[in-house]
Amino acid sequence: MLLNKFATEKSSFAVKSIKNIVVRVLAAFTSFLVNLLIAKLVSPAELGSFFIVLSLIMTLSQVATLGLGNAIIRYLGVDKAENNWKHLNSSFSNILYICTLVSFGCSLLLYLCSNYIAINFFAKEELSVLIVYGCLSIPPVTVLTVFVCAFQGISKPMNGIFFQTILQASLFGCLVYFLASDARDTLICYFYSQIISLLCCSFFWYQNQQMYLTSLNYGIFCEIKKDVSPLFIVLLLNLILSQSPILLGGVYLESDDIAKVSIYHRLATLTNFILIAVNMVVAPMYSALYSARKIDEISVLAKKSMMFMVLICIPISLFLILYINNILLLFGEFYVEGSSSLIILILAQMVSVLFGSVSLILVMSGYANKLNVGLLYSVLFTLFSIPLLVPLYGLTGLVSIMAIALIMQGIISSIYVKRLIGIKLWL
Repeated sequence: MLLNKFATEKSSFAVKSIKNIVVRVLAAFTSFLVNLLIAKLVSPAELGSFFIVLSLIMTLSQVATLGLGNAIIRYLGVDKAENNWKHLNSSFSNILYICTLVSFGCSLLLYLCSNYIAINFFAKEELSVLIVYGCLSIPPVTVLTVFVCAFQGISKPMNGIFFQTILQASLFGCLVYFLASDARDTLICYFYSQIISLLCCSFFWYQNQQMYLTSLNYGIFCEIKKDVSPLFIVLLLNLILSQSPILLGGVYLESDDIAKVSIYHRLATLTNFILIAVNMVVAPMYSALYSARKIDEISVLAKKSMMFMVLICIPISLFLILYINNILLLFGEFYVEGSSSLIILILAQMVSVLFGSVSLILVMSGYANKLNVGLLYSVLFTLFSIPLLVPLYGLTGLVSIMAIALIMQGIISSIYVKRLIGIKLWL
């Protein structure tokens, strides 16, 4: 029964991916417009301060999920394939309760440490008040992330994308346009956009009669607890890898340079939206296939999805590189000065797409601990390189570190996928 359901899902892979890509394109376009809007309305220094606090919010909200996002996708993917709605709702409810409680703890911790972080870590006293406002956003961001992963687990990733990216970004942009003039106002607008999006998302989830909240289940809790350690390590390493350039860069660079790095990073990730879109479709498929030990089917799906991603990613990357100055000019002349840094990030993102879904395959196959190895090397490289290279080479040094770390992670994950699962994509 499980394999028959999977065969039906696999046959519609292209259709699902194309639909997902259309939604991701809309999401990417919405995010682009919002970034353009705040870059126009808020000064580079204020924008840099906002992005530093936003990195803290994203870091702690992800920590609050305890790495259980991938566990939700795996559990719900298998439960849905087996039509086990009772176990599905129990698993989701337990994870939701745990993550919500931890998110409030993280918010309180950041509030208590706000002054110390601003003065002793960033040496920017003005950040203290902004961090306090940022604390408000941690719980809604965390819970919304849990719902998005749940939608992905039941093979409805477009719903999650709509609420987390399109609706939230649209609300955020509208609020910023009418209400924001500095970093503090922007953070308040961000909080309200997250709250409204979360309310809409949760209402939509529980409109489905098969979805309901359950009480805490000790058996399910013990089952979830087994996944917390390896998945949390994966999450922690990913967070260090993704957020340390902004947080540590904020120690060595001025706020306006951080604004540049943040805008460049967001523009560069336009090239890998295809990776995210396809991964949201194939994640539950990988989980169901590995449960049935159909390695050959995983290999076929992995190669098909990789080629699909490459065909779309390369033209987008070339377009961004060819018209890079025109695109940056939309944000202001200040951002055009560092166009070479953006090119470095675009090329790194393009290489990341060429590796395919190797990291996802490791997690969905139960090898999250092996994924830690590649992440650990990338993290160590990043943490040691930033204090050495950023003071010497500034912005260029920072984006080069980000690019090398991203490629390093892809190479090591590809090697492990070949050795442990027997799937060879490139290496």
